[in-house]
Amino acid sequence: QDTLSSLSEPVFIEIDEAISCPTDGVLLKGWQLSVPGAIRRIRVRSGPLAGEMVLSDSIGVARPDVIAAVGQKLGFSEIRCGFIAYVSGVISVGDVAYIEVELENGEVGFKNLKISKRSGINVIRRILEGIDVRYGEVDAAFDKVLGPAISSINAARLQEPSSVSEIEFGRTPDNPKC
Repeated sequence: QDTLSSLSEPVFIEIDEAISCPTDGVLLKGWQLSVPGAIRRIRVRSGPLAGEMVLSDSIGVARPDVIAAVGQKLGFSEIRCGFIAYVSGVISVGDVAYIEVELENGEVGFKNLKISKRSGINVIRRILEGIDVRYGEVDAAFDKVLGPAISSINAARLQEPSSVSEIEFGRTPDNPKC
């Protein structure tokens, strides 16, 4: 059950897409607004698995739409409130996935996660579309977020049996030279 609205500090987290990264990781695309210093940690949980989502290790994304729709009314102005984050070792197949937000005062709130069914090359394209990584962020973006996520998705993709199609144009020669 989503319980973020019951916290004493205003915390807004929305996940636009949660992409499964085999075998047990997840890439999260979304946004977060909160008072600086209010959040102690954010965890992703599923069944017996849990892992911390470190926003400082994520890719910051400009989200003027979020500021215009939500942020201005609540006094938030940080345009780069969007994120793309990768968390490994947190998705237990068949179990419900959710985000746990722990405030500095010890309160805990929850947000359900719906894991996307996308896979293969199409999800890799989806992850990379619209990425705007700044020069100083390139290493961290590829080492901590994009690299691990795409590597695991591609490894799973390569494990699937490939299909081959044969298309013939005209008659095949009886004794071809090559």
